[in-house]
Amino acid sequence: RCGGSGYEVVGGGGSSSVAVSADATSSFYADLHASGWLQHVAAIVRAALRVQAHIYDGHSVLVHCSDGWDRTSQITSLAMLLLDPYYRTLHGFMVLIEKEWLSFGHKFAYRCGHDEGAAHYHNEVSPIFLQWLECVAHCIRSEPACFEFNERLLLWLADNVYTCRFGTFLANNERERVQLMLRQRTPSAWTYVADAAHRLRFVNVFYSHARNERNRLQHVSGAVRDIELWRAYWLRYASPLAAP
Repeated sequence: RCGGSGYEVVGGGGSSSVAVSADATSSFYADLHASGWLQHVAAIVRAALRVQAHIYDGHSVLVHCSDGWDRTSQITSLAMLLLDPYYRTLHGFMVLIEKEWLSFGHKFAYRCGHDEGAAHYHNEVSPIFLQWLECVAHCIRSEPACFEFNERLLLWLADNVYTCRFGTFLANNERERVQLMLRQRTPSAWTYVADAAHRLRFVNVFYSHARNERNRLQHVSGAVRDIELWRAYWLRYASPLAAP
């Protein structure tokens, strides 16, 4: 039933109720806007679209941020996803992450907070890779038939980049992973994803190979008004009654 400040859901026996406050919902969206998260996601998408447009026009593009392993990886890998149908396949997506994030030197250990004892720990932690996955989720929502993998893969990656279950996302660069012998001592995330026992979980049933090959992903928008919160990630544990 509707009240002055929100809604109250009353059970059949009338003995229990769950209040959903309109003020709480308003606060959620106000806090989300104040965080600037969606604005940052939109900025990354716009930058990748700009790279895509320049390359389609036959121009070379140099992408570089202040350090070179955060925004650079976000923009180049998203641009490649927009440009090349291969990277929108399941195998190609794994290659893209291995190439543009892991081999390129994104500091997973620092950015994901794997090493709490490291110097300047609190200044290094930042959800750079998670933010990029949210950009990919936006692209999938825009052109669902052009991606062989589904949102489950993005959620799985978003979780396991923090679990330290796989050596794939440990350490800060390839040199450290070799020194720590992570390939010999830990399982690979890509082996898990590609295994027949798990692969079907990550395959998009709406995928069209023909459409992917001929599509330039022209329906992906970088406008803030078109960027939606990645609800499958941020609200997956929220009660349906409490979710905004």
